[in-house]
Amino acid sequence: MQRARLIINLITPALSRLIVPISRVAAAVVVVILFDVRQPFAGPSIYNMDHLLLQPHPFRIQPSINRTASPPENRSGISKQYEFGSKNEYTLSEVNDPLESVNRRIFAFNEVVRQYLLDPVVTGYNSVLPEVAREAIANALNNISEPVVLANDLLQGKFKRGFVTASRLVINTTAGVGGLFDVAKNLGFEEHEEDFGQTLATWGIGDGLYLVLPLLGPSNPRDAFGQILVDPFFDPLGYYLDDQDLEEVGYGLIALKGVVSYADVKDHMDGLKDTSVDFYGTIRSLHLQKRRLEILNQD
Repeated sequence: MQRARLIINLITPALSRLIVPISRVAAAVVVVILFDVRQPFAGPSIYNMDHLLLQPHPFRIQPSINRTASPPENRSGISKQYEFGSKNEYTLSEVNDPLESVNRRIFAFNEVVRQYLLDPVVTGYNSVLPEVAREAIANALNNISEPVVLANDLLQGKFKRGFVTASRLVINTTAGVGGLFDVAKNLGFEEHEEDFGQTLATWGIGDGLYLVLPLLGPSNPRDAFGQILVDPFFDPLGYYLDDQDLEEVGYGLIALKGVVSYADVKDHMDGLKDTSVDFYGTIRSLHLQKRRLEILNQD
C-alpha cells in the first residue's frame, strides 16, 4: 500500500505539468475545427490558393524513385523510409497527409498567429537586443535542454554522443556561466539535437501521418507523443519549478525558446512565403526532409 502511494505521489506532479499544455492544445484544435466548419473558405483565402486545394501541390513528393546507387544497409534499427543512398540522397515514399484539409486550416491559423503576434515580437527582439545578447540567450536555453538530449542519447544507445552532451552540460553550466557562453564548442564538443521522437524512430517506429499542431507547427503522432508527453519527464528544471510553484516561469521559458528559435529563421521564412506557390507544401516538404536528417544524425 505504501509503495502504491509512493508511486502515485511521484507520478501526480509530472501529470499535473502536462494537463495544462495538453488542454490548451486540445482547445486550440477544437477552435480551429469549429473555425473550419463555420468558415470553410477562410483558410485558403489567406493565401488565395483555393484552386490549389483541388490539385496536387507543386512540392508534392512523388512515390519512391530508384537511385542509380543502392541504399546502404539499415543501421540502428531505423525504419527503411529513412535509408539514404549515395551522395546524401534518400528515398521518400509518398507524403502521408490524409488530414491535409484540416492541416491546412491549422496551418492558416498558425500563420495568423505568426503574422500578428510572433512577427512583431521577434522584430522587436531582433531590433532591441544586440547579436551578442541574443546569442547568449540562445546558448542558455540550449543548455537548459541538454538533459533531455542526454536522456535520448542514452536511450538510443549512442553513448559517445551522450558523453559529448554530458560534457557540454557540465562545461557550459560552470565555465560558461550557466550556459550563456558555449565554451564547450570551443573545446570540440559540438551541439546536437535529440528528442524522444527521434528515439522512437531509431527503435523502428514510423512517423505515421503528417500533422500540423496548433502553435507547435509540423509534426506527426510519434513526434508529438515524444515532445508533449515524454520529453518533459527528462527535464529536471521543470520538476524544480513545479516544486516551487513556479509553473509560469516554465511556460515563459517555453515561449522565449519559441521566440528565439523563430528569430533565427524569420527572414528565411518570409523569403520562402514570398517565393513559394504553395507555402504549406513547401514547409511540409522541408520539415519531412529536415526530420529525416535529424533522425540519421546528419543535422
